[in-house]
Amino acid sequence: MPWVHYLVLSGLVQPNPGVIVIRVLNQSQEFLMQSQNQSANVECIEVQTGEAPEYSIIWLHGLDGDADRFEHVPAGMQLPKATRFIFPRGRLLAITSYQGQEMRGWYDSRGEEFGMDQDREGIEETFEMYRFLVDRENERGIPTERIFFAGFSQGGAANYFSALRYPKKIAGIIALSTYLPFVNSIAGERTTENQKTPILAGHGANDRAIPLTIGENDRERLIGLGYSVELKTYDAEHNVHPDAIKDVGAFMSAIMEK
Repeated sequence: MPWVHYLVLSGLVQPNPGVIVIRVLNQSQEFLMQSQNQSANVECIEVQTGEAPEYSIIWLHGLDGDADRFEHVPAGMQLPKATRFIFPRGRLLAITSYQGQEMRGWYDSRGEEFGMDQDREGIEETFEMYRFLVDRENERGIPTERIFFAGFSQGGAANYFSALRYPKKIAGIIALSTYLPFVNSIAGERTTENQKTPILAGHGANDRAIPLTIGENDRERLIGLGYSVELKTYDAEHNVHPDAIKDVGAFMSAIMEK
């Protein structure tokens, strides 16, 4: 049985009145990567805003982050539907751009050419993890069209990659301080199921790790491909501004209330 307790918050976000927050730490779970015909493991922290979730969101941390990086976020939102937030833990990878240092991430980073082809095998493994987590949510009663995909920084890039190529309709795409990976293959690999899925992009105006111009260019690229993208900017560097959390909550709420 998973370990369950009420989440005690400190610092950035305090819970909104009436929000019930339950934290669940899942043990490592094995899943099959169909594209590579081998198994892998995933650990997650789950935070529910009610006893019987009607929606889910899979939220990936950035390079060298961990599953608990954003677990405070749900308490700062007042969503109209009970929601299960799923925060997977990245794999320990030797990162080329950091001289082979091991850190948690979603694929190998091989340079600063944002959007260019990098570690295809690694990002496809993350895509397979999304498949596993979505299938598990389906088994728990949450249909795919009620599951949001979200991510920050490298997690946001893996999120973009997976969401645009996902073979079933999802609820929405949330991309924070990130970039579009494998831009040259999007047109040929994207699926029609998420052509009309709304996208919220958020970016710090003072971001030096992934400059705002990258986010602006990616928005225009996606609009050119027929997607609906809202880009919000914040007085922030490479982090998630508290106002971004409010905007994510508003974005999710609007979709839930349709």
